[in-house]
Amino acid sequence: MKNKFRKYLLVFLSSVMVLTTSACAGNEAASRSNRSSSTSQTSQSASTAKEEKTIKDREGNDFVLPEHSDKIISMAPAITQTIVDLGLADKLVAVDKYSLPIDGVDQSLPAYDIMAPDVESISSLKPDIIFTTGMSKSGGEDPFKPITDLGLLMTSIPSASSLDDIKKDILFIGQVTKTEKSAKKLVADMESKINDLQNKVDKDAPAKTVYFEIGESPNLVSIGNGTYLNEIIEMLGAKNIFSDQDGWVSVSEESVLDKNPDIIFTNIDYMDDPVSDIFNRNGWDAINAVKNKQVFLIDPNASSQPNAHVVTAIEQMAKVLYPDSFK
Repeated sequence: MKNKFRKYLLVFLSSVMVLTTSACAGNEAASRSNRSSSTSQTSQSASTAKEEKTIKDREGNDFVLPEHSDKIISMAPAITQTIVDLGLADKLVAVDKYSLPIDGVDQSLPAYDIMAPDVESISSLKPDIIFTTGMSKSGGEDPFKPITDLGLLMTSIPSASSLDDIKKDILFIGQVTKTEKSAKKLVADMESKINDLQNKVDKDAPAKTVYFEIGESPNLVSIGNGTYLNEIIEMLGAKNIFSDQDGWVSVSEESVLDKNPDIIFTNIDYMDDPVSDIFNRNGWDAINAVKNKQVFLIDPNASSQPNAHVVTAIEQMAKVLYPDSFK
């Protein structure tokens, strides 16, 4: 029989120190007592303010930092990976179902649907903090609202649109979980690796045109301006053929054929061999990338999950664009 769940209240308790003094004569003794009481109350007030530190979350809302982060629920694989990278895998009490394959995640953890979370089950775990993603709100409603209505502490991290967003997400997660030092190191290592890769870019080479496919035929989906994948392509001195459009872009085969990219990247992970699929498409043998066998699979997780592992995707793309620099 399921136990009734109760609201988890994020309340930082404060109390007023009451000083009692024995009856004694003399104004000087009373004065000392008053000064002692005043000092104690000031100290207690400062302590409470420290406990209830409020920051801006990644959506720009006021967010009161949790006192503890011993029980964490992560409802997005990109966030889960960051939590693992910060050395907090043992603090996870539940994840989304897409996070289970991540190395370091306990396979016996409860796993939930990010679009339809089990409110009663989640609340029964009494987490200190729940991390969710903006993707959960893509249908127009917030499926986690019933959970916040119960008083559980939750913060939503919007889908990152830039490398800077990714770094800020990592630092925010570090701040919430009191692992700021590890988060700063993770970001610093990420920046160092990116700088090393940028130094290998042949700035004198003609810019190659790139088509990045994240959804396969007959419903082709690519990326445009305002995405971190577009930022990476441009950072590496190449040209995204759909950079004149914004966000995630639905495209036609005719438009890809017309733009005739030099290189095709794909990160599709729901097909056995997405590269061969592209090579075998009717009429695509006229595209330079196909003719010259310049179609490549980029690590699906590294390229689609905005966390520090995006560096792996950047390196793979750089090696394709500048093979001579990596010999």
